[in-house]
Amino acid sequence: MNLRARPLTVVTQFSAVSHATAFLIWDFPGYLPGSRAPEIHISRPDTMAIPRRRGVIGHVGQFFDDEITRLDGVLVTTRTRTWLDCARKMSVDELTVMAYRLLRHPRPAFENRSEPYASPEELAKMLDRHKGTPGIRKARLALEQARIGADSAPRRGFGSRWGALGCRNRN
Repeated sequence: MNLRARPLTVVTQFSAVSHATAFLIWDFPGYLPGSRAPEIHISRPDTMAIPRRRGVIGHVGQFFDDEITRLDGVLVTTRTRTWLDCARKMSVDELTVMAYRLLRHPRPAFENRSEPYASPEELAKMLDRHKGTPGIRKARLALEQARIGADSAPRRGFGSRWGALGCRNRN
C-alpha cells in the first residue's frame, strides 16, 4: 500500500495518506467500509483544494503537526488521527476495537515496541481538537468503552457486547 500511495502524496503537495488507506497501512483490526477499494485516500489541510486525480479519494480537514507522520517515506495520518477519521463509517463497537489496539500494552516478545500506541488522554485530546467532526459522538462512546488490557479483537468485541447487555466485568 505504501508503494502505491507514495507517488500520489508526492505529486499532490501538502498531502498525507488518510482514512481507509491509513486504516490498512496501520493494520487496524476489523472492517472499514471502502477500505478494500483500489483508490487511495489523500487528505490536505482545509485551506487547500480537495485532491482530485485519478485513483484518489480526496479529503480536506484541520490538521495539527502531531497528526501526520512519515512511514517509509510516505506522509500518513497518525494512528490516533486515523481512528478519528474512520469514525464516520464504523460502529461504536468497531471503533472500540480500534481504540483497544491503540491503548493495549504490547508484548515485547512478539512486537517491536514497548509502549502503547496511544494513551486514553491522547485519544481524548484528539476528540477535543476536532469537535463537530462526523462520527465524533461514536468515537467518544468508543473511548469510554475501551479498557486497557484486553488481548484480542474478538475478546474486546465480546466485552463491549457483554457491557451493552448490562453485565459487569469483575476486574
